[in-house]
Amino acid sequence: MNEITDYYLANESVERTFKVIDSFNEAFQKITISPFQYRKFYSSEFVNLDIRYYLHYKAFHIYYIVSKDYIKIVEIFHLSQDNKKIKLDLS
Repeated sequence: MNEITDYYLANESVERTFKVIDSFNEAFQKITISPFQYRKFYSSEFVNLDIRYYLHYKAFHIYYIVSKDYIKIVEIFHLSQDNKKIKLDLS
């Protein structure tokens, strides 16, 4: 989120930046309310994790892990980027 915020602050207005931040907060709320509603991310590298993604404004994928104790955002990825650059922060 820091990189996204920095990008919008550098390239857009402060108003637009706040709108983008608010839209992500709404997306995070949707994920929290119904985490299993969204698509599962399948990867042979992470077979034991329930990783899912939420498509945000046809521009971003929000990747998150669902466990019995928490939901953790592990990546926010802009779809114009090379998908080989996806780095899930599992720490």
